[in-house]
Amino acid sequence: MTDRLDRPAQRPSAGAAEGSGVDFVVNVYERTYRSVLDEERFAALVGQHRHPFAARTILLSNADDPVDLRRRAEALISAGLADRAVAVADLLPRAYAQAGLDRRRLGPVAPFVDFGLAAVFLDGPPWLLHWDAEVDLREPVDWVAPALRLMERDLRVRIANPNWGAPTLDAETDEWVDGFALSRGFSDQAFLVRRSDLARQVYAQRCTARLRFPLS
Repeated sequence: MTDRLDRPAQRPSAGAAEGSGVDFVVNVYERTYRSVLDEERFAALVGQHRHPFAARTILLSNADDPVDLRRRAEALISAGLADRAVAVADLLPRAYAQAGLDRRRLGPVAPFVDFGLAAVFLDGPPWLLHWDAEVDLREPVDWVAPALRLMERDLRVRIANPNWGAPTLDAETDEWVDGFALSRGFSDQAFLVRRSDLARQVYAQRCTARLRFPLS
């Protein structure tokens, strides 16, 4: 599934998409961190994509015991399974400032979306794959490389994620390209995006589709 913008496709002049760095980012919090920050589980989350990620990042969100949260994350780094662990709270002041947002304006939904803002504005590789720790592929496959090639080739396509296989897929699809279903929405649980597309002040823009948020 991909999210697109209606503008003419452009072909990059050089550089293979597979050579672009992708940051694999997992957000963990009180309900999930104990199971996710397990060596076997975390290795499975990364490994199922069969893709050579440039970085593996753990976002540390709210937890009743932040010391335990940090300890478990650092253990994965020591084991060579992750590259860094960053607290969402430490990233947010700069992220909100650079996005031109005021957290108070987001109201009660802020705790459910601020991790995404932190991930986007976090320094790192040019591509970001956010992956919810409770989501798994049906079978291991490198879907990332084909998605990168499509997004490099067709700049209408801004965000990609695996298909859910939902019965509404055909109804939501505007166009099929190389096996990808192009539509106007995407999942916040799993999405691949250029950081530069979202790490800028685009959040004051309005469109009718946003009126469905946070149900879209």
